[in-house]
Order: sequence, then structure tokens, then C-alpha cells
Amino acid sequence: MIVPMTKKKLIAAAPASARKRRLNDPPRPKASITRNFTFLDDFYASIPTGVAMREAYPVYLLGLTLNQKDLQELRYECLTDGPDDHNTDCCYIDTELGEAFVIQAYVSDTWTKTEAPSNKADDLLTSLTWLLHKKPAEIPAAIKQKAKELQSALAAREISTLHLLYAHNCRETGKNVASSLEVVARNAAQLLNNPDINVAARQLGLDSAQRLFNSMTKNIVVEDKVHLKVDASFPEKGDCWSSVATTVDGSQIRDLYAKYGDDLYSANLRGFLNMLGRKTSINSRMMDSVEKAAPNFWVFNNGITLLTKKISTNKGTLTLTGVSVINGAQTTGVIGHSKADQAAKIRVPCRIVACNDESIVRDIITFNNAQNAIKSSDFRSRDQIQVRLAADFDTYGISYAHRRKGVTRLSSNAVLFDSVAAFVCAFHGDFQTAARSKRKIFEDDELYNRVFRRDVTVEHVYLIQTLADAIGAIKDDYTAKEKGGGLKELDKKCFGLLRHSPSKYFLLSVIGGLDEHVLDTSVADRYSWKVRKPFLKPDRSGMVARWKQVVDAVIPLIAGQTGDDPYETVRSAKVASELPEKIAPLIAAIKIPISVSMLPIRDSTECV
Repeated sequence: MIVPMTKKKLIAAAPASARKRRLNDPPRPKASITRNFTFLDDFYASIPTGVAMREAYPVYLLGLTLNQKDLQELRYECLTDGPDDHNTDCCYIDTELGEAFVIQAYVSDTWTKTEAPSNKADDLLTSLTWLLHKKPAEIPAAIKQKAKELQSALAAREISTLHLLYAHNCRETGKNVASSLEVVARNAAQLLNNPDINVAARQLGLDSAQRLFNSMTKNIVVEDKVHLKVDASFPEKGDCWSSVATTVDGSQIRDLYAKYGDDLYSANLRGFLNMLGRKTSINSRMMDSVEKAAPNFWVFNNGITLLTKKISTNKGTLTLTGVSVINGAQTTGVIGHSKADQAAKIRVPCRIVACNDESIVRDIITFNNAQNAIKSSDFRSRDQIQVRLAADFDTYGISYAHRRKGVTRLSSNAVLFDSVAAFVCAFHGDFQTAARSKRKIFEDDELYNRVFRRDVTVEHVYLIQTLADAIGAIKDDYTAKEKGGGLKELDKKCFGLLRHSPSKYFLLSVIGGLDEHVLDTSVADRYSWKVRKPFLKPDRSGMVARWKQVVDAVIPLIAGQTGDDPYETVRSAKVASELPEKIAPLIAAIKIPISVSMLPIRDSTECV
């Protein structure tokens, strides 16, 4: 993420291949458009130098969906970016959350279209077919690794929801795209043929993107006064909040959904997952309980939690000043899609919370909304070690983002706590946790204390952050070479290694294990390896360039040990732990020439 640059400066700073792609990007939208869609200014400020807008746009929208700030890391993990991707622009798999995202992107040359082309929505099925049902030998390199990862996660029952997203820069006022996506969802469910997996197909156009953006800046978008008739209510009060527990009939929830739609989910980032085939959708099974078991709905369902600014009670009527669903988005959506007579028969448990303290509201949303478990790092944001690291980074003019601050755009040199925690974990040998269970770092006291030792320093964290940056930059270099047709056989093996999602953590672990060979000295404690203070600067490019020489020298040695297919290699803790010992003799054999690559890091770091 960078501070915005003028187009002229941005093009001049980019490599030749990136400059060519930049020139094919649509012009920046006029002020009349950005006034209505304020997220666009934030989007343009987030585009990394040299990255095409058309490439960055779907990644940014996925970041909004996931509430993930580290777009560089997200780009590394999700972007397929190949000439033969068969309509798979992005594929992101989160086995911890149990979700997978397949994205088809369309970026129009103008920003005033009322609807995106519906045929591009249909391409999501083409993408899914290639990812799931083609023989490995037929799948092109651009998506082969993602296909293996997705198939493996599905086979291991690690995915409960598959999101098919059509990301575009058009309005959503037409009905053609929505109709196409309904068909896509049904066909995708048949293609999966697994009743345990929910399939959600939806578009992320200008309107949806703005709603997601608003949800990060404004917890309550619906500011109207809402009146709910109840038979009884039970109040509860805290220092900064008040609450009412009650039961409402389903028709009132249905009316709210009919009037406000997705705006009800401003404090619930994921929103409603849509209604799909009766046998394949979790929400469809909930609809069955509405239609067939209305008298028991109250005991079958956990109900909903509403956030409001103020609650007033008068003769059986609760008046809410503003409303947002912070838990129970699926329940609200299912009732919203039910028939009026069916909704009137059900009773829904409902808890209403009024609070105007922003810090408390953030915690209420986090702890009430299970979808926000992705931010388990929030539990450590006030930890003394994190507060100290933030203060120490600040002395170097570097922002250490250990606490969420809504949608505020982070500075270009910010170090993100969520991401760097996994980098540190991998660098110190536990790449499996970093790649597959990174939330565990924040939830498990023993693991957290092992990763963030009390003596951990910003100089050590910066060392690892810049190595991670360098690995990402090397992948970009290989991508550019591939597009230019300049990949040799060894280059293809190296790029094949980097294309796997866990590859960054795998390489961090292996290079961390090569510490003594990189430094050409004994290392008693890897945490003592630090960047020397003169080299610790807000602009990380200097240290990244130094690390790139090391990574460039080591990756061919690693690729040479991983066989023709690195898929299993980059998932093996055993291989990661053994590789440094296998590579060490190779480094020793070419000690003089490889030392040239190691010298920049030896000059700029130390073990003290």
C-alpha cells in the first residue's frame, strides 16, 4: 500500500512490462463518480507501484470482503495472473475460516455503466470447471497450483463455503447479472455435488464495494427510526451500553430486509450468502425450518443481534434509532426471502444493543460476529509487547499496525501485525502454523509467547518483514519474465515453487534455517539476528534489494531439491527442516561466487 502518485510518476517508476500494462488501464474516474463512491480514492491510494489497476482492483475488493488491509500479501496469495487462466483471475483459500473465493474480474474503460456484462458472470462456471474437474496434465500452469490447493481442501472437508465473486467497476442496477449468478450458483452446487458445502455467487460492483467500505467506516448505515412491536422485553445495562432481549415475529424482520436489504449488514462484513438449491445450501435448510417447522423456529435458531444508537420503549413498541445486524445475517436474509404468510408464523429470538462508544462498538461487533474471527489478532492488540514494538518502530518513523483503525489507509511503510506475526513464526521454523493456522499464533498463549518473545526487537522484525517483501518481489519478477516469454527451464521450476500459496512461509523457514550460511558465522540465537540501525528505514526498498540477492541465489538450490512437482514439498515441515542441511554443502561448494550475494545482508545485519 502506497501514498498515491501521479500517473506520470507511477508509470515512470514501474518496470517496462508494468508500464505497458498501466497504459491499458482505464482513466481514473471523474470527481462526480468518486463523490458517490468514496472507496475509489482509497483504492487508488492502495495500488502498489508498478501494478496495473485492472490487476489490483479484484484484490482490493477481496480485501474489503475479508476486511484485510495487507493487500500485497493478499495479492501474493490469491492472484493467478497468467495468460491462460481460464477466467480465474483470483483464487483465495482460507482453510481456517473454511472458505474459498473464486473471482472473475471485469474492469470497464468507463465508470458509468449501469450493469456489467452478464456473460462474464457465466465465466465463473468455466473457471470452476477447470479448477475442479480437469486432469492435472490439462490444467495450465497459471492455475494448476490453485486447482490442486482447492481440490485438496475440498477433499479434506476444509471448505464449508465456496464464494463465486464477479468483481467489476459497474453499477448493479440491472437484473441480468443477478439472474446469471443465480444460475451460476445452482450449476456450481451441482458441479460440487456436496450437500455440506454452501455455494454463494454474487457480484461486487460499485454499489456493493461502497457498502463494504461504509461498513468499515460507519457501523450503522440505516439511520432511520425503526419500530418493533414486542410482547415483552428484558433490559440489561453496562457502563457504556444498554440492551434489550426480546422476541419478534418474523414478518417484522422480513419487512426490514425488504426495505433496507444489504444496508442492514453494515456492521456485518460478510452479509447474506444468498439462497441456493434446496439440497445444497445451509440457508436453504434454514428456509426448510421456516416453511415446515415454524412453531419450533425459536428453539432451532440462535436468533439475531441488532446494533442501534438508541432504544426507546413505549407500550409494547421498541423504537430503535438506526439499526444494523451484527449477528444473524443469514437468519435475517432467509426470513427476508420467505413468503409473507410463512414469516408471520415464526418467532425470532432478538437481542438489541445500543452503544455510541466506538471502541466498545468495535469489540461488540468482533465478539458477536463469528465471521470476524479472522481478526483474532485483536485479542493481542493491547499486549505490552505489541505496544512496545509500536513505540520502537515509531522512533524509526515506521507505523506498526497492531490495532485496527477502521478503513484508515495505512502509510506505505506500515508493518502489519497480522502479517508479520506469521512471517516471524515461519522464519523461526514453524512454517506449517504460519501457512495453515496463523490465527493460532494469537489464540495460543504458548505459541504467541514463542513467536513474540519478550526480547524480540523491531530490528529483528524488520529483518523478517523485508525478507518476506523480497520473496514477493522475486515472484513478481518471475511473473514479468513469464509474460515476456523469457523463462528458462530452471526459472520455470523456481516460479512453480513460488506459485503455491504456502511458498512464502516455506521459503522464510528455509532461509531462516540457513542463517549461519547467509552470515558466514555461528548463530547461537536466531532472534539475535537484526538489521543494523543505519539500514532500518521507513522505505524498505534498500533492505528488500539486499535480500533479493540472497533469495535469487538460494531459490534455484531449493527448487533443485523439490522435484518436478513442488506441491507436497511446500507443505512439508520435514522438508523445510531438512532443506537447509541439504543446501549447505551446495553453498559451500560455490562459496566464493555465492558470497557476493550474501555480502549485502552481512553488511547490513548483525547478531548481538
